[in-house]
Amino acid sequence: MLSDEKENKDRSLHLVLSKWVVLLLGLFLLIPWVIVCIGYKMPASTFVASKNIDVVNIIRGTPGPWGDLEYIKIFTEMPDEFAFTVSADTVPSRWFFKGYSQEQVMAFLKSAGLTSAQVSVLGDKKRWEVNAQGCLVDPGEEVVLGMDQQARQKIYLTLSRFSENKPQRVAYSFRPEFLQNRIGGSGLSEGSVALFKKMLYPQGAFLLFCDLAYVLPKLPNDEERRRFIKMISRKSTLMVRLNVNSETDVDKLVAYWGAGGRAKDLKPLLESLCQFKKGCYIDIAHLLPPFARQRIYTYPVVSANAAFSLWDCNWTTMNFFNTEPDDQYSNVDYLSKKFEKDYYQISSPGRLGDLIFLALPSGESVHSAVYIADNIVFTKNGQAISQPWLLMRLEDLLELYSAPYPPDEAIKVLSYRKKDM
Repeated sequence: MLSDEKENKDRSLHLVLSKWVVLLLGLFLLIPWVIVCIGYKMPASTFVASKNIDVVNIIRGTPGPWGDLEYIKIFTEMPDEFAFTVSADTVPSRWFFKGYSQEQVMAFLKSAGLTSAQVSVLGDKKRWEVNAQGCLVDPGEEVVLGMDQQARQKIYLTLSRFSENKPQRVAYSFRPEFLQNRIGGSGLSEGSVALFKKMLYPQGAFLLFCDLAYVLPKLPNDEERRRFIKMISRKSTLMVRLNVNSETDVDKLVAYWGAGGRAKDLKPLLESLCQFKKGCYIDIAHLLPPFARQRIYTYPVVSANAAFSLWDCNWTTMNFFNTEPDDQYSNVDYLSKKFEKDYYQISSPGRLGDLIFLALPSGESVHSAVYIADNIVFTKNGQAISQPWLLMRLEDLLELYSAPYPPDEAIKVLSYRKKDM
């Protein structure tokens, strides 16, 4: 027994590590800590793990009770598997002329610049339905695909005055200066691009497109249709971050971002971030209520009834502070009652959770969104599954929703605040 212990002891005494092994072990243990330390000292000049975002692309916000914000513009495309989902937008719709007689509609169509052959096609009585409200006419693909830009603009601008004409009321809008860049990365064939450009029509600062139902069947295959849908549905949004440091007034930030009873959850987080003398950043998605935090930059889940989704702008706006969404907010009567009971109008938004409604001169609401901070809003621009939840500048949202409407129907911004906020 004693000899065994002595032998083990002697064996342990002969374990010798060379200086190179010791050095390598030391480096192995030290390097991770060096990386961490460097990471803390590096300036947070980007929002995501990418070297392609230049510092000059960062837009500095206006300081306010929300703190010191800065943001970048990014683009998001719908997932590939969503691009094949059939929705109401892909079903050809008839043109509705409210308060018009058939004779008045035909006179208007002639004056809009349609050819005599196109007018003759529309003269077929089988294409018409006339009632007390006005006239419905099925233009057919021959007319829709054959119109020139001038006729398309004039006819669609008139159709956009009537809420029954959904495609013209919620037309896709594109800034001409960015259009080629959008098309360039789409992978579409020259023929598909030419057809798309032919169907565009100008309105204000935008080029509009609303004939998806007629264009898709003309594309050669499913892959091309998928590319086309992804191209037109590409969205611009913002990634926004809050800058905090040892000089930051945490209580002021908590008072703003903790709206809706979330102060106890946000204060420890913000206090921990302020311990860094040189400062650090946090994406404001982490400061939003769970409803918004779970959905921002995402698309609705596709389901059997996706084409009739209730997840529209009003559902999004009214559920902003709700832990469990209330689907009844997609019911106009229910929304009106709750709105009248729980909200009051203000001159302009200025707090997290203020509601923003975009309305026509007639009082008809065309969109709603939630104020976040520094004129940035949380929005879902339509109920379609091709519409993600986004952050946008309010002025950009207003311009976007104003695009399809005639100049004499200028949209105005109405702001509201919850009574218990």
